[in-house]
Formats: sequence, C-alpha cells, structure tokens
Amino acid sequence: MEFIKKGRKRILSFEQKCTIVKEVLEENRPKTDIAAEHQIHVNSISNWIRIFKEK
Repeated sequence: MEFIKKGRKRILSFEQKCTIVKEVLEENRPKTDIAAEHQIHVNSISNWIRIFKEK
C-alpha cells in the first residue's frame, strides 16, 4: 500500500481508507488485525467507519 508520509503522520488516500473500512464492515475482520496489517492506529479506522456510516 502506497502512502504519503508527512513527518510522522501517514496520509492515506480516500480509496485506501474505503478499502480498509470495507475490510471491517464486509469481511467482518477485527479492526485491531487490520490496523496492525496496515500499520495504522485502530482509532483511525474507528473514525473512518463512523464517518462512513454518517454519510
């Protein structure tokens, strides 16, 4: 997965975030496993899911 690194923070594209959210919602995979796999914090995934459900 490609990403832009700005200082210590990674910036994932909208498509990458959507892919990660779909892994959680459609494949019923645990957020912690996906976060570790993509080297991001589980709270980031939780925030993206919340935003996805609001829209």
